[in-house]
Amino acid sequence: MTVAVWTAGSFLCLPLPSASAAENLNCAVQAVPDYEDDKPPMVCFADFAKAVQHASGGKVDAWPWNYDPRGAVTSSEFRRLVDSSDSAQQILSIEFDHPDFRGNALVVWGDGPCTSRLEASRDWNSATESYVVRDLKNTGESFWNDTIASFVPFNGCYSEKFKSVSDDPLQLSESDLLGGGPVASNMSAAHQNSASSLAITGGLFDYDAYSRCQNSFDTPECKFIQPVSLATVQRQQDEMIGWNCTTDPVTLPYDDAAITHRSSYKIGGRVSVSTGDGTETGKIEASLDAKFRQPFANIEYSSYAKEHQIPAGHVGVLSSTLPAQELRNTLELNYRERELYHYYWHKNITAVRPADGEQIEFNFAVHPMTSSERSSKCAQSPARVVDLL
Repeated sequence: MTVAVWTAGSFLCLPLPSASAAENLNCAVQAVPDYEDDKPPMVCFADFAKAVQHASGGKVDAWPWNYDPRGAVTSSEFRRLVDSSDSAQQILSIEFDHPDFRGNALVVWGDGPCTSRLEASRDWNSATESYVVRDLKNTGESFWNDTIASFVPFNGCYSEKFKSVSDDPLQLSESDLLGGGPVASNMSAAHQNSASSLAITGGLFDYDAYSRCQNSFDTPECKFIQPVSLATVQRQQDEMIGWNCTTDPVTLPYDDAAITHRSSYKIGGRVSVSTGDGTETGKIEASLDAKFRQPFANIEYSSYAKEHQIPAGHVGVLSSTLPAQELRNTLELNYRERELYHYYWHKNITAVRPADGEQIEFNFAVHPMTSSERSSKCAQSPARVVDLL
């Protein structure tokens, strides 16, 4: 196909660029379980949205971000679409050929979200499954070999890069490791444009991270990776819940002489430690003493004794609020040998210390009882009941 261009008093016929395979650099590739031998080829498109569509089995619509892939991977709406998809194909990671999540995209998908040993089950015999892409040269022009510069994992995944092509990337030596992570990551300059294979895995037990940090906090084995800062927040917690299972308004007594706000910290999503009496002496608590510039362990007391009316079929919730200092950061855990396939892991940590000498404020609110609340509280409980939390 040609186009006529008027120049210097005459038409000049120039060929238009063709949609060749070289322009189809937004690709999708299946990561397979590490115990399978397959090396699925990539499928490549001119459009980012088509690569996402292919990788998600047609379930994720990325056309609103087709010309702005960075906007997609930094959008909470796009992440919700990806992480909540009911497709048999799940997007595990999106890799980019430029830093800052720009340029062409490689959408890596698998046959399910990254599986992890569930903290609740405590099944120590259930290993984290790993998905691998053994060879990034599986495009006609080998574009994605030695190309990745930034990436964003999805569906609870960690994405790890290796310099070599291997039937088993997880068995490559540490010198082949280019690093990875559970969050949006710009690879260091030394690691950009070097990856030839990928491994994508699920998570590390929060309790394992807690145990390691309690023994080696503020060392290279467990450390903050961001500057530490404190913010003042209003810390709210529910204290008592009243259930009116009848068809008439009722007045219920809310009475608790031991309402407390304690210092606490959470690692990941499942490990929460409350303190306040000064008995905890682990390295995490000692480090938080230094970060808060005073003893982290603190406890503030109050009591409450009032009656509140709850409409028929409603729930009444008494909550308390107290000013507090809050620290939010990310922990990096380094391992000399791979722990569940990775040399390092990241875990979020949130620590909250209630302010000294402040008065605890109380608030009472009601809401209509949901069907699940009614079935759990009204089927076998008394008609009116107040639970202490």
